[in-house]
Amino acid sequence: MIELNCDVCRNRNTYKCDACIHNEDVLLEDHFEACPETLAKLEQERIEQVQKAAIKEWIAVPTLSDAFRSIFATAKKCTAKEHFKTCFMGVFVADGELVASDTHEILVMLFADIPSELRNRVVIKLEGDKAGITTEKYPEYEHLFNLSGYVSVPIHQVEIRPPLGTDFPYRRWQVLSHGSFTAHVSKHYLDLMKDVLTGNVIVSHSIDDESLPILFTGENGRMLVMPLIIE
Repeated sequence: MIELNCDVCRNRNTYKCDACIHNEDVLLEDHFEACPETLAKLEQERIEQVQKAAIKEWIAVPTLSDAFRSIFATAKKCTAKEHFKTCFMGVFVADGELVASDTHEILVMLFADIPSELRNRVVIKLEGDKAGITTEKYPEYEHLFNLSGYVSVPIHQVEIRPPLGTDFPYRRWQVLSHGSFTAHVSKHYLDLMKDVLTGNVIVSHSIDDESLPILFTGENGRMLVMPLIIE
């Protein structure tokens, strides 16, 4: 028996699958390792199916504005692509703010004109004038921002060193230093923070504990990021 990884075959889900290598009598001519673009497309299709399965109900939202669609798209970047708790795959629409988290970071974005139909709901996807929601309750999050023993400085006063680690995006980190404080933060989350927060960002960190979350505050919201523990 010849073992093949069907997930990286460019003939996946085509008629050629019928002639795939399931015994030693068939040649390998029709099996090709997919290019990175194909793999990315296959992964995107898989995630779309996971997200679709997380939607429990579609509701009409005739008051959806372009501004809300835009801020939702921004917040959606901070959600989990897949999670056993479907609420983390969506954006929680609270009163005056949108909340998104993948459990390693949490983003709270300010927005005044919240559609009444979406208030206190977790939205997985917007499509036309409809919203796909999950009925799973979003956990309490306000207490996470009750930080004591922290100092706050403009981000330009924080030294952010070049990335270190492996070539895998989620396994690369950067060292943040301010005075005697030093922490390791995933490059992915630093890039995400720069992408979603606007204005002059303020960094708030613990005085002496590098394992505590770091708060980034911009004009449009705030983002709490868990640092990495590098041994």
